[in-house]
Formats: sequence, structure tokens, C-alpha cells
Amino acid sequence: MPAIILAMAQKLQAFFRRITISLFQRHQFFSTSTDSSPIRTETNLIASNSNEVESAIRSLKRKLHPDDLVRVLDSVSDVPSDIAIFRWSSRQRNFQHTAQNFVHMIWRLGVSGNSENMEVLLKDMIKFDFLDVNSSFEFLVESFCTSQRTREALKVFEIARSANLRLSVSTCNLLLRVLVSKSDNFGSVMFVYKEMVKAEILPDVDTLNYVIKGLCETGRLDSALIQFSRMKQKHCSPNSWTFELIIASLCSGGRIDEAVEIWNTMLQFKCSPDREFYARIIPLFCGANRMDESIKLFKMMKDDGNSPDLYVYSALIDCLSENLQLKDAVEMLVEMNLLGIAPSASSYVHIVNGYCMLGNLHEAMEFLNGNNNCPVEPYNVLLSSFCDMDRLSEGIDLLVEMLEKRVADGISWNIIVYGFCKKGDVRKAFEVICRMIVFSNMPDNVTYSSLLTGYCRNAEFEKAFNIFKQESVQAMYLDLTSCSELIEGLCHVKKIQEAAEVFYHIVSRGCSPSINSLNILINDICDMGKVDEAIKVRLLASCNGSCLNSSTYRPIMIQLLELNKERYILPVLAQMFVDGCTVDLTTYCILIHGLCMRGRSRVATDLFNQMVDDGLIPSSEKLERLIEDFAKCSTLNLVAHSLEKLIEAGVMLGPLICNLIISSLLKDGQKSAACKFLDWTLGRGWVPDPDTHGLLIGNSDSETRIGTMRVYDVDTDRVRNILAEGLKNYA
Repeated sequence: MPAIILAMAQKLQAFFRRITISLFQRHQFFSTSTDSSPIRTETNLIASNSNEVESAIRSLKRKLHPDDLVRVLDSVSDVPSDIAIFRWSSRQRNFQHTAQNFVHMIWRLGVSGNSENMEVLLKDMIKFDFLDVNSSFEFLVESFCTSQRTREALKVFEIARSANLRLSVSTCNLLLRVLVSKSDNFGSVMFVYKEMVKAEILPDVDTLNYVIKGLCETGRLDSALIQFSRMKQKHCSPNSWTFELIIASLCSGGRIDEAVEIWNTMLQFKCSPDREFYARIIPLFCGANRMDESIKLFKMMKDDGNSPDLYVYSALIDCLSENLQLKDAVEMLVEMNLLGIAPSASSYVHIVNGYCMLGNLHEAMEFLNGNNNCPVEPYNVLLSSFCDMDRLSEGIDLLVEMLEKRVADGISWNIIVYGFCKKGDVRKAFEVICRMIVFSNMPDNVTYSSLLTGYCRNAEFEKAFNIFKQESVQAMYLDLTSCSELIEGLCHVKKIQEAAEVFYHIVSRGCSPSINSLNILINDICDMGKVDEAIKVRLLASCNGSCLNSSTYRPIMIQLLELNKERYILPVLAQMFVDGCTVDLTTYCILIHGLCMRGRSRVATDLFNQMVDDGLIPSSEKLERLIEDFAKCSTLNLVAHSLEKLIEAGVMLGPLICNLIISSLLKDGQKSAACKFLDWTLGRGWVPDPDTHGLLIGNSDSETRIGTMRVYDVDTDRVRNILAEGLKNYA
């Protein structure tokens, strides 16, 4: 018999000794035939255990008593047999089930996952006049919760509420506690809470804490704050856990100032934090760099008699070190050692890093020498600082000392190797590698990545490429920064195919080079006329998560123009927007000019209007060149509105370009727009040239020049007055 069933039987017997349950009239359902029972059985299972069922029934016929029934039900090996025996007993004369029988059977059904029959018995149990049916339902809810049978506990609660039973607040709280322990039960949490409100079950602080916890963990922080503010109206005072939930959620959401404000409220309420509050909130305040609040909480924690643990000390040391309060950080480290708490490696690392940020490398060295149990990590931090400051000789001295203390590892050797390679001193780097091997530290991918960097710094790209090929064959993953540097170097010496080989190797690992290396490679591939390969490289980089920019796409679109593949430009442009890139001004101007030159002026005008809508303002020189392109294509009328925007934005145009705009607009029948540009031109004291003047006053020569288009119906008196005024101002 499973241990959980034995334990449950003992709990049931103890429970029913404490309560008095009345006898009840036999339910009509139990006096009918077997077929009328709503409890469904699995016929095949009962048949397979028929001997066991028959034996149990024979024993009960000799003495059928509620306690005997419970004993027999416990002895049966499967639930379908339990159901059969329970049904049989229900049909016996002069036998009346007790609530204990019902509860025991419901428990058996629940733990076996037979929720359908469990629900039937729960509803039947309600139909009988038990004196203390509330206690029975409370017992079932608590038992299922204790056994982590959340679904069954919720079903018992739901049926109890449908019968208008009022369960105790402690039972409801236990159910809420189990529900909030899983993040996907928020809907059920709110259902239980609302049912408590409907049943006028007064919530206590634990009830509201569970609701607040559910709201916080599902991202409903503002709703949690509303519940927190209403606690006083519900005659509940927030406790330490309440404040812990709210403050922790505010910190996690980046709302640090509000978290500190809630903490101040906690102090005003004179609510004493418990140990769990300190252990959780201090690291959160430290992580948010609220050092003053963290130190104050730390002192309160010790004053309250709570001993800080490793995580609290580590968080405080990290925070103090980041704020360069190194004296206090070291004192706290000493305090940890005195209390027998071994500091973590990160504590040493943060203190040493603080000294290095201040440039006090010798003080960092003294700190390490004063702590004989330091791990290798802080030594490596100091070693890196020596190399970054180009103090390699001191770095080597430190490495020798580390070897004497037996704390050096492969990372320590690689730091020195990289220090020489960064300077381009590959020969010295190889000497260090030889010593490294002697001390049983074999070169790894970091070592060879450093050599790759060293050769690139010396412009020895062929040697660097040979190392790359050698290590790629051995499936050794070299550093992305070194590989990116190699791509740039190979492109610089026009070894584009080799650079592409490095790129394809990187993307095969699911990575991508730096955006600068990628742009250089795509640009050089396009210069070779291999636009298809450039598009492939861009696609692979995009799929691997590279953040592309307009410089990635510009050479591709320019090359498409040069190869007379203008129809592919718009799809590339669309992909550029999909990748989240914005077209810069230079790209716009190149595309517009190229499209005009190849007869795709309508697409060019669309791009120009989009450029102006994006707020990109070209220089006067670039704008004049684009205006000339549009004039040649007779499409200035399609960009007139955008030109007005640019002039209003302060772009200056010369008189020749203004004449070109006015004459082109008049030829295209855009009289109103032409007059606006004329007003702007005259306002600067410029006079239209003879051709433009002829178009404005509508003489016969202009009619000949523009064919069938008649522009001389312009208000000539108005134009003459404007010209006269302009000439007067010009004089």
C-alpha cells in the first residue's frame, strides 16, 4: 500500500475523531440499481480484479461498518475496484455512509487523477445534511494542497463555493500559496480571491500578500501597488513580506526611486524587516548602485541580530568596489574572513578591478599579497591591467610570482601572449608560448587568436591566414575580433577570396564578424563586380543576427546600378527597411542620380520625396545636381512640393538653378508652383534669365519652345509688376 495512502488514512481517522457527523437519510441514488449510479467505472479493470472485489465484499458482508469500509478500501489495489466496493456498500440496507467514507473515497479518486468521479461524489456529499460539511471540504482542500494536487484542490474549492460554503481564511490562504508557487496559475489565484470576496471571507495580510505576489510575478506591478495602497482599507497592515514583494518587483522593473520610497514608507510604519527581506533587498539595492541605502540596511540587519550571508557580503563588496570605496570594501572582506565566511572570487576581482581603475596597480598587488587564499581570477585581472597599460615587464614579474604561488593558469599565460601580440611582437609571444608548454599549459583558441592579431598588426596577413586555416581544420574556434581584423587586413591587400573564406567559416559557427569588417568585405566584393556574392554575404550576416546599416547596402545598390539591374534596387531597399536600417543621405543621393541617368526617373522622384519626408536635407551642391537630373527627365513637377520644404528649411539655391526650376515647372504646366519659386527668387534680388522671362510673359518664342503647351495665360500684369519690383530692388 503506498505510504501516502497510509498517511492519509491516519489523518482522516484523526480528523473525524474531532468532529461529530450526523447520520443522514439514504440518498435516492444509492437505493437504485447499479446502472443508475452516476459514478463511472472501468469495467475491464474491475473484471480483471473481480476476485479481489469479491473477496472484499465477502469480508464486509460479515461486518459492514464505516470504519471497516475505509479499511477495506485502503487494502484494494486500484481505484475502479474501490468504486465498485463503494457502490456495493451504498446499496446495502441498514448501512449509512459517513462523511469519513465520502472524504476517503474522494481523496482516493483525486490522487489517482479521476477528477470526473471525484466531482460526482463532492456534489453528492453536499446533498446530505452533514453537520460540519465545511470542515470536510476544508480538510480536502488542505490535503490536496499539501500533496501538491493543485487542480483537485481548486475543484474542491470551486464546488464548495457553488454550494455557498464559506471556507476558512487559512484554508483559502493555503490554496493561494500553492497556486502562486507556479507562474501559470494567476487566473486561478484571482478566481479564489474574488470568490473569497463574494463569500465575505475577510482577507488577512497573507491573503493580500499572495495576491500581490501573483500580480508582481505576472508583470502587473501597478495593480500590485494599488492592492498595496488599499491594504489599510481592508484592515490589514503590510508586513515584511509585503514590502519585500513590492520593493523587489520595483527594483526588477528598474523603478529604483519608487522602491526606495516604499522602503522609507516601511520605516515610517515601523515595520521590522525579517532576515529574508534583508537577504533579498540588499543585493537588489547594491545591483542598482544605491550604496547608501544598502549600507543602512546592512547596519540595520546586524543591529536586529541577523547574520549576513555570503550573498549579502558579496553584493556589498561589489557595490563598494564599483564606487571605488575600496577601504570599506576591504574592511568588509576582512569581516567576512573573521566570521568564517569564505569570500567568493568575484569579491576579490571587484576590489582588484577598483584599484586598477584608479591606476593603483601596486596597491592591488599589496592587497593580493595580504590575502594568501586569493584565487587566480583577481591575479588575472591585475595581469590584464599591466598589459593594457603597456607595462609588460611588470606583468611578467607578476606571472613569475603567480607560478611560485601555484595560482597561474592557461588564462594567465594567454594574457601575456596577447600583450606581446597587441604590440606586434610575435617573436616574444612565441617565447612565452614555449614557456607556457613547459609549465604544462597547452595553447588553445585564445592563444592562436592572439597570434592572429599579432600577425595582422604586423601586416603579415598571409601568415595570419595560414594560422586561421590550420586552426579551422582542427575545428578550433578563433576569437571573432581577431577574425574580423583578419578580414579587414586581407581586404586591404586585395585578397578578397581569402577574406570571404574567413567570413564563411565564421557564419558556419552561427556568428558574424564586426559590422565594419562586413561592410569592407561587401564593398570589395562589389568592386569586383560580384554583386550576387555580396548579396549572399549580406543575407548570411543578417540571418546570424548582425546589425546592418546603410553602409552595408550602399555598395550593393550602386553595383546594381552599374550593372543595369535597376529593377533589383527596390527589393534590396525594402530588405534594408525590414532589417531596421535607415537610408542615409549619401545613399539616397547616389540612388536618385543613378536612377535618373538610367531612365527610372519616377522611382527616383519617389526616393527624393521619401528622403525629404525622412528629414534628410542635402547640401546646396548635391541638391542642385539632383534638380538638374530631374529637369533633364522632365519630372521636376513631381518633386516641387519637396523642393518647397527644402527651401523653407533654409537650403540655398543659386540663380541658375532657380531659373531651371521655374522654367521646368512652367513647361510642365505647374504655374502655381513656378510662381512660388519666382517669388522666392525675386525676394533674394535675383532676376529670371531671358528664357525664363519669355516663358513668364508668354511671348511667341516661348510658345514655339514648349510646343502645344500655352503658358502665356498667366496673369502677365502681375508677373510684370513682380519683375519690375525685383529689378528695382536689384538696382
